[in-house]
Amino acid sequence: MIDAVRFQVGEAYYMPTYPDPTMVMPIVLTYVYLGQDLDLLLDGGSPLCGSQESKDSQRPHHYFRFMPPFQYDPTPQARDAWQEAFPDLFSGWGDTVPSVFYPNQLTGLMTLGELIEGLKRCHDRRGMSGSCHILA
Repeated sequence: MIDAVRFQVGEAYYMPTYPDPTMVMPIVLTYVYLGQDLDLLLDGGSPLCGSQESKDSQRPHHYFRFMPPFQYDPTPQARDAWQEAFPDLFSGWGDTVPSVFYPNQLTGLMTLGELIEGLKRCHDRRGMSGSCHILA
């Protein structure tokens, strides 16, 4: 698990989840870190996605771009607004609007090295309770 202070803009972070109690079948979610409190950088402190997140008192807000396993046809307005606001971070593959994490939601995000170590532990558990399927 990574400390929020160590997040680097543009770097990928991973969140494995385990749908089974034996924790032998990880599903790995991938996010790219966009920055902290981006809604406050926008005109008038209003998030481009139109939500009320900027009015929440719980800070900081950590913005990530979810990298789905399949690309779909994005909503042009949302995609264009975020690409215009953050052109270096919000183009190409990925969700069209950012995911917002509060500090208490950062648990489980890890670097690639930490993910590899976690998958090795999953592999070790495989011998005790069956096969380890990796879904990414």
